[in-house]
Amino acid sequence: MDVQQRDHQAGLLAIAANAAIVVGEGDARYRADPLATDLPWCGAVLRLNGAVEETGLAAGVQGHPAIGIAWLAEKLAPWGEQLQAGQTVLAGSFTRPVAARAGDLFEADISAATVVMMYLSPTVNARLEAKLRKDLRPGTRIVSHQFPIGTWPAEKTVRAEDGTLLYLWTVPPASK
Repeated sequence: MDVQQRDHQAGLLAIAANAAIVVGEGDARYRADPLATDLPWCGAVLRLNGAVEETGLAAGVQGHPAIGIAWLAEKLAPWGEQLQAGQTVLAGSFTRPVAARAGDLFEADISAATVVMMYLSPTVNARLEAKLRKDLRPGTRIVSHQFPIGTWPAEKTVRAEDGTLLYLWTVPPASK
């Protein structure tokens, strides 16, 4: 999380991506079968400036993360809204909120991500370049909102309909 982004106008997806640094959208090759995964035991470790600040399990979200999704579906129904197949829904936080100051950096294990969305400053992007190159698997896609990642040349840049510049990368196979 780059707390230097004070004036950034962000929607829900941007806030979720910024708060967690990483949003891993499913790639069918790497999706886990939820029925074969003990979801309440899925965990999170929140590191702030290199020190473990908080840990948690999915069981902390109403005992099982699927209960939060069912609750949301029930709350939407009276309004004529429903969850759609394939939608990404955040079930809730595994950890308590942790205060951050300008310059703080939260760390995350991103090795299993298949897509990384970055809404960070140029300075923080540059600080993360080595981690992205080292930790991500070949084929992982990276999208950076507005800024490049250090000295790593983007494969492609595109301008969104709202004028926002997006930088795109696919992690290459490891060099031998």
